[in-house]
Amino acid sequence: MFIYNKAGINLTSQKKHLVAGRLQQVVKRLNLSSFEDYYRSLKSDKKGILTTELIDKISTNHTFFNREKKHFDLFRETILPDVVKRSKGVDIKIWCAAASTGEEPYMLAILQNEVFKNLGFNLKVKFLATDISTEALIKAKQGIYNAERVISISKSMLNTYFNRLDNGKYQVIDSVRTQILYKRFNLMDKFPFKGKFDIIFARNVMIYFDNDTKARLVQKFYDYLNPGGYLFIGYSESLDKKSSRFIVKDHSLFQKPY
Repeated sequence: MFIYNKAGINLTSQKKHLVAGRLQQVVKRLNLSSFEDYYRSLKSDKKGILTTELIDKISTNHTFFNREKKHFDLFRETILPDVVKRSKGVDIKIWCAAASTGEEPYMLAILQNEVFKNLGFNLKVKFLATDISTEALIKAKQGIYNAERVISISKSMLNTYFNRLDNGKYQVIDSVRTQILYKRFNLMDKFPFKGKFDIIFARNVMIYFDNDTKARLVQKFYDYLNPGGYLFIGYSESLDKKSSRFIVKDHSLFQKPY
């Protein structure tokens, strides 16, 4: 219940077993004798340091470039050009709500650069990338990835947008990394945004939530999209089409009506 109240995460029995294994190491490191002692420490942790570590331990950050590739194809070929045409010269705002270790926002920024170069667009695109995991965001800001993480990227894009390091890893070039604003954010908190977004990517995050939490979150995404804005969710996720006001554009792609 503590994890649910703090992060909205609903742990299945299988996940609880996995998390217990991870947290056993934390209990040992803190020289505590039991999970009960650990729970008491969490409740008395005024600065939230232990809670942040707990969330890092239970968050799954397995991802890679071009995961669920159809989304990126749609973004490049259809969604971004449509948003640009309707923007009337106003800056475009894109939010990656569960950015993990950065592969998603960097891929979107790379594709945006390619689209603008090919079509001659000259607009500013603001990327906000948030995640609840501090550990994941540290890795995202560094933008360094093993070769297997970038295997789906074409050779020309790899040569243009990445530097190969001496250890065989690849780092996103500075001009792309500085396009992304990374912030730690808990989706259960009140949304602090002053403006609205044109595109929201919230992929493979709602799998952690129960139906009520998911419905509330989808409504908040709806409220913070501009009319005509788009919401991407994960392939394995779904929206309640009866209660949601979104228009279904494709499997796991939805649009807010004008």
